[in-house]
Parts: sequence; C-alpha cells; structure tokens
Amino acid sequence: AVSLTADTVWKQGLLLKAARVLKCRNTVNILHNILSGRSYYVTIDGVRSRTKSLKNGLPQGSVLAPVLFN
Repeated sequence: AVSLTADTVWKQGLLLKAARVLKCRNTVNILHNILSGRSYYVTIDGVRSRTKSLKNGLPQGSVLAPVLFN
C-alpha cells in the first residue's frame, strides 16, 4: 500500500495554528471554508467511483496551498 501522509497537511492542526496567529476570525473562517467540504472521485474507462470525502490536505493548484503547506 502507498502512504500519502508524508506531504499531507492536517486540516484541524492548520486551523488551530491559524486561529492562534491570525487576529481576524473572518480570515480563519475563510480558511476553514476553503479546506472543508472537499471530495473526489475517479473515472476509469468511463466508470466513475463512489465519491470520497477529503479530511486532510490542501487543494492542489491553489495559490494559497504552498503558503499554507509551509
């Protein structure tokens, strides 16, 4: 099995750190909204898998992802 945890960001930990550092609660809420409610599915040969929920990680391709990862 392949483990994908080495480069995954723990969402709850990131939000806790953001809440400690950022004075603006609206910014923390925006980060929470960006990171919550994300899901994915895979399509192979036109057959779509069940939708799975993403509990951790950052949106790939997001401008904020590298900043939040660091």
